Amino acid sequence: MQELLGLTDGLPEVALATDEVLLKDGDAARDLFVLVSGTVVVRKDGEDFVTISVPGSCIGELAVLLERHHTATIVATEPTTLRVIHGASATLRDNPAVLHAVAALLAHRLDLVNHYLADLQHQYRDVDGGLGLVGDVLKSLAAHPLNDLEPGSEREPDPLY
Repeated sequence: MQELLGLTDGLPEVALATDEVLLKDGDAARDLFVLVSGTVVVRKDGEDFVTISVPGSCIGELAVLLERHHTATIVATEPTTLRVIHGASATLRDNPAVLHAVAALLAHRLDLVNHYLADLQHQYRDVDGGLGLVGDVLKSLAAHPLNDLEPGSEREPDPLY
């Protein structure tokens, strides 16, 4: 994460007060943000989903990379400073060092999720239903085309898995 912090040295910064919103669910994705100091939470449907407090963390990259609107609200939980990468899509296309730093952050997150899911699969492999289906869900996800995959939710109550 220090790599992205170093690469963004000198970029414009935004200061947020406690409870100030950085991004809203549904906002267009134009910019990336790099945490300099402070803490933000990722809030989805009124629930705090993830807390981000490590300097150099990237915020907003999924929506930019997937070319979609933001799907959560980002709120400061204390005074927070972030660097702004305006025109993030162009920056990621034109600056391999920034793209690599963002990709490395995403790879670390994916690695963590993979380890967690493998642990769940191992712990519940002999359980019928519920968490016992983790292995089947993972196999289905791995074999499914990515372009039309939607997680089960209120938007898609009957997913393919």
